[in-house]
Amino acid sequence: AADAPAAEAPAAAAPSGEVAMEAPALAEAVAAGTLPALEERLPAVPFVVGPGVLLSEANVPNWAPGQYGGTLNTAHSVADWAPDVFVMLNEPLLQAPDLSVQGIQGNVLESFEVSDDNTVFTFKMREGLKWSDGEPVTTEDVR
Repeated sequence: AADAPAAEAPAAAAPSGEVAMEAPALAEAVAAGTLPALEERLPAVPFVVGPGVLLSEANVPNWAPGQYGGTLNTAHSVADWAPDVFVMLNEPLLQAPDLSVQGIQGNVLESFEVSDDNTVFTFKMREGLKWSDGEPVTTEDVR
């Protein structure tokens, strides 16, 4: 049936020990030779979403991976620009659950350090990050 959930593509072991999952449409593109294998597209340490990552664990008590496909219907209080849409359409270098300042962690960046006197910030990019066209992401891209 048209509303039946799509079958999941075979999973690959992610470097972090988590299981990497691939959308069926992307698995088809890999099989057709139009997209590199999942392992070639993932960075060395992928960003894994789960409870406590984008939202605090208290806000997602029954968290589980979703199903591929379907329609996402959203509602906004204004017809034009909305901060929630801005946040959803951008990938920050760092992020914290619930957009707070507690629990800040890497997103595009793998990690960061701040000197004891708060004058030097050191950022580590995720090794193997690539743009959608397959080109590597470099520090020149985020200057």
